[in-house]
Amino acid sequence: MPARNIAGGRRRKHRRRLRKRRQYVVPVLIALMCMILFSLGTVILFSQLSEKGKLERSTKELREELAAAEEESRRLAEIEAQIGTPEYVEKVARQELGMGREDEIFFAGEP
Repeated sequence: MPARNIAGGRRRKHRRRLRKRRQYVVPVLIALMCMILFSLGTVILFSQLSEKGKLERSTKELREELAAAEEESRRLAEIEAQIGTPEYVEKVARQELGMGREDEIFFAGEP
């Protein structure tokens, strides 16, 4: 019987050691998981901030393009309103065709 008690005592000591090891393993695993989750969250956060910056720059550029297009649209609307008026016809005839009125005298040469 003493052999069984020695073996049983060793088993108990072995079990106690395993329990102590397990007591340290669980908190270490929890800490590692927390660190991994924190790192993952940080990476996701910075990638989202980067994407947000890109979208804000793109939005700003598109708004500038829209403002330029609206200005061009207003300018073209003004020209369209002038087309067909006697003043516009005269302006085009003078500038593009080099024409003038009957009572005007033209001077050739450089200004």
